[in-house]
Amino acid sequence: MVERGDFLGGEAKLPWNGRPAKPAILQPPVVENSLAIWAMMRHNTCRRSTASAYARGKRWSINQSAGRCYAGPSNPGCSPRWAVLAFVDCQMNRSVFIVLLMLLQTASGAVPRLFQEKEFTSASFAEAVNHFIALGEQGAVEELDGLALDSGADFTNHGSGAWSVNERIGWMCRVLFEPRAGEPLRPPLFGALFIPEETMPSNSWPLYPVALSRSTYFVLSEGYMRGGRGENPKDYVEFCRQNGNFRKQAVAVPTRKQAIAAAAALRGSSAWKAIKWTDSGVNWSYDMDEPWSWKFIQNQAENIP
Repeated sequence: MVERGDFLGGEAKLPWNGRPAKPAILQPPVVENSLAIWAMMRHNTCRRSTASAYARGKRWSINQSAGRCYAGPSNPGCSPRWAVLAFVDCQMNRSVFIVLLMLLQTASGAVPRLFQEKEFTSASFAEAVNHFIALGEQGAVEELDGLALDSGADFTNHGSGAWSVNERIGWMCRVLFEPRAGEPLRPPLFGALFIPEETMPSNSWPLYPVALSRSTYFVLSEGYMRGGRGENPKDYVEFCRQNGNFRKQAVAVPTRKQAIAAAAALRGSSAWKAIKWTDSGVNWSYDMDEPWSWKFIQNQAENIP
């Protein structure tokens, strides 16, 4: 556990009482919006706990005995410009610890809004994509891996209703990594969405469950149904990294007017019209609600300020 840290130009203290405490930060300077913070528990015991934090690909380690950041192999020194804050408490489970770090990231402007709140738009989606593009491939992969949650905590610790951080990591990968050959990269194996995906072939929906209409991205459906354990989001990030090329060009952030026009174009497309919302066969049938699915997509455009 880190008892004392000399970070951000101020002093942060945690009492050695085996319980989490609210950190006190004295007169911190302004932190750049591009700062990325996350950490991992390295051990389960207090006396061996170490946090690692990253800022723009630079690694800082915070040792429980020293309580100070020090330079890693690629760092010439511990500059206050890149100093970051991390708290480790061995009594905190990993999901609570990650949520604490996400709150710290929010304060520094590091985490895109897409990973802070349940509601999102096509604009906040594009802003998140551009955030990771700006980090570069290595930085984006590290931050996405750092955001991933254990499946048991993924829907319960966000404070604004049930939504999945891991699912949104999958969305980002669909846009951040482009196929090296002609075939689209496969979608994440997180479960089944409430949309007739069997009638949505990859040649028509290469970014599924994301769709690109004109220059605007939409999420087709949210909330996976699982019959077992879904793919680990870190494994999917690695799959995309091994089989795709990381996007270098930023995507367009649409205005409300642009997104509404793009949504209308999506609904009028041949790919959308080919979806079978009602179908049946031997011992099976389904009846899904096209207007309900469409409203979910339309809201991503209309809710842009």
